[in-house]
Amino acid sequence: NNPNNQFNYVTVSDGGTYWGWNYALVYVGDGAQLNIQNSTISNADNIGLFAEHNSTLPTFANNTFKNNTIVGLNISARHIGNLDGASVYDDGNGEPFIYARGTSVGTNQTWKKLSAPVLMNDNLEIEAGLVINPGFVLWMETSSSIQVETSGYLTAEGTASEIITIQGRYSSPGYWEGIKVRSVNPNNKLNYTHVKDGGSYW
Repeated sequence: NNPNNQFNYVTVSDGGTYWGWNYALVYVGDGAQLNIQNSTISNADNIGLFAEHNSTLPTFANNTFKNNTIVGLNISARHIGNLDGASVYDDGNGEPFIYARGTSVGTNQTWKKLSAPVLMNDNLEIEAGLVINPGFVLWMETSSSIQVETSGYLTAEGTASEIITIQGRYSSPGYWEGIKVRSVNPNNKLNYTHVKDGGSYW
C-alpha cells in the first residue's frame, strides 16, 4: 500500500499467464495501491490490469489498454470513479468493455464519460452519492441490478447530444433486473438517460 507504487510512462506487455488466483499482467491486491498514468498495458495472456475490491488507484490518467486477449481492465465498481476520460480502454482487446465486478459504492463519486462501455457483472449497491456524467455507457450482465439504498442517491443527467445509456449486455427484454430506488434523496434523477433491456423478476 505504499504511495510510491507508481507507473508513469511505462509499458508492460507480453505477460499475464496464470499465477496465484488471477490471470493478470498487472495485479493490484487487496489493501494495495498503484498510481498509473501515461502508461500502456498490452498483449496480456488474459487480463491487462486486475484490481481487487479493497485496492486503490489514487492517480489514474492517460493510460492505454491494448491487444489484451480477454479484457484490458478488470476492476471493482468502487474504482470506476477513478477512471479518466482520456485513457484508451479498448484498443484491440478481446472484449470491447471495461469489466466491473458489482459491489457497494460507499463513497461519493462521479463516473466520467469513458472510451469504452463498463460491463457490470453483478448487483451494484449505491450507498453514497453516485453522479453519472453525460455520455457514460453502462452494460448490465444477466440477473444484475442497480440498487439505490436509503443512504445513497443516483444522479444520471445526460444531455440531448450525450445520452447516458444503461442497458443489458445483450439486447433482450428482461436480460437484467433493473434499477431499485429505496432512497428519498431529492438528488435521485434520471434526465436524458436511456434505460433498457431490464425488468426481469425480482
